[in-house]
Amino acid sequence: MSAEEILAFEHCCSRLRDAVRRWNVWTVAYLTGGGCSDDRFSDFPAGSVALRCESY
Repeated sequence: MSAEEILAFEHCCSRLRDAVRRWNVWTVAYLTGGGCSDDRFSDFPAGSVALRCESY
């Protein structure tokens, strides 16, 4: 990837990370995972972002 593509990818990931760090998203993680600690929730948005950014 070019430097420009890498920066665009990082921008995409940052926006998505910020968008999913909300209480209603934590609720989804809690309900779908049978519970959700703080540490586990930090992994949940990262996984969601990875899924979205793969298709970037």
